[in-house]
Amino acid sequence: MKRVKSLVFNSLNFRPTDKKIGSEDIANVITSRKYTEETGFGFSHVEVSENILTAKILKRTPTYIQDYNIESQEIVRKQIFLFSDIQFSIDFNYYILYVVGGVSQLNYIKSILKNILEVEYESQPIDINASKFYQILVEKHIPSSIEQITINKFNYNNGFVGRFAGQVTLQSVGAELVSEYRNDIIKISFKIEVEGEEDLLIQVFQNGSIKLLVEESDFEFFISFIKTIIFS
Repeated sequence: MKRVKSLVFNSLNFRPTDKKIGSEDIANVITSRKYTEETGFGFSHVEVSENILTAKILKRTPTYIQDYNIESQEIVRKQIFLFSDIQFSIDFNYYILYVVGGVSQLNYIKSILKNILEVEYESQPIDINASKFYQILVEKHIPSSIEQITINKFNYNNGFVGRFAGQVTLQSVGAELVSEYRNDIIKISFKIEVEGEEDLLIQVFQNGSIKLLVEESDFEFFISFIKTIIFS
């Protein structure tokens, strides 16, 4: 069964030191940081393959609910804890950090890593919006088609202005819209041909986040495929 998976990429640049930092170095640090009640977070499923570190972080978040106290016959505020895990990877081939999730999950991972790693690093959003991703597909001659476009400030002959979303039935029109509204495209959907696989349905958002519609078993393959398109 196919599922929608979200990805967000950041660059990852380590400050110069006497020792080169690699995937095994980071893996050794986070492997020792297992979940505890005191910290409220911990790492698991730490793996290194082909210079790519992949792991999950378990996160505890306190919240409050309305409960009923039978003895006092009153509604009381009760604290409970919610648990979630976030999958992330550090690819030392491209020096990028990415998470399976959204920007808030990425920022949480960055804050934790900054606190536990003994080396300094810089991490910045990858400058890849809808129009830039389209440009990459065109320049690299990757067989693809624009499926849908959502534009924030669409303007038709100065008589119709506003948010507009539509299905692209003529690729030349889709290309014109991308060119004219490159900074106002909220979301763009593509169908990309992948040799030996089903066509990949992908959405690219204004903030650089990406969504894929894939089989769970094919997810890692398509992550690698997307990284090759963007970073190689």
